[in-house]
Amino acid sequence: MAATITIQIVGAESDSRDVRFSELITQLEAVKIALKETEVCMREGAKTFAPLDYRVVDLSHSSPSQFELQPITDKGNREYADRVLKTFTTELRRIRQRSRLVARPDINRLIAYDEIGPREKSHVDEVRIALREKHIKRPVLREAKVDKKFKEKLETILGPDEVTYGAISGRLEYVNVHNTRNFRLYPIIGPRWVRGRFGDDLLPEIRRGLDRHVTIFGRLQFKSWDKHPYAVVAQKIDVHEPDSELPTFDDLKGIAPGLTGDLRSSDWVRKIRDEEW
Repeated sequence: MAATITIQIVGAESDSRDVRFSELITQLEAVKIALKETEVCMREGAKTFAPLDYRVVDLSHSSPSQFELQPITDKGNREYADRVLKTFTTELRRIRQRSRLVARPDINRLIAYDEIGPREKSHVDEVRIALREKHIKRPVLREAKVDKKFKEKLETILGPDEVTYGAISGRLEYVNVHNTRNFRLYPIIGPRWVRGRFGDDLLPEIRRGLDRHVTIFGRLQFKSWDKHPYAVVAQKIDVHEPDSELPTFDDLKGIAPGLTGDLRSSDWVRKIRDEEW
């Protein structure tokens, strides 16, 4: 039988430790994203794969609310699923206990962890995530606690931002304008994606650039341990033409008929090469 994880969500004292419906959805979604980012780490940054799905095998409400999730391993990937859960819960414990990670730092994984548990203006005091290894003779329940202490340790690992002004190119996707101004940029090389923010003045250009290749100019945010930016505050956007609208080599033929003068093209190229031109 595959291992499982239990998730206990502890509400605020003012709510008698019950969890508000909106907070419940937010916390479970945060755990789901963090589990996926753990898989990305284990697959060494693979950009396309089918992440594990989970079934709820038990749930209860006894203050705190508790859910037990089991990976769906119909295709015989139980061993892989067990490693995902163990890596996830072990890293959460190690962050809180030692301010250490079990794998190389990755900004998307660490930000996913930061979305779990107490946040500013939230009504969740802590989230407890425990691993149940059911396939061994003496199962041990290993619990990780995501609380204010965890958040302090995680902030130490993340470190301060380093800011510079520059540009980054990629495909513009996932624009959100509902009470915010956010987007995701997917570069061809470098980070998997970069989170971005923009002002109302750039909204028309953002709309024009959606699902197209763009270059974003603005304030780039880095972490000292990563060479690539993880965020950008856009100040200007250059929307590139689709490939179908770009000129081909055939289109360039004959655009400068008098360029070589009386020389044959081969002699003209030779003169350039020999720096006689």
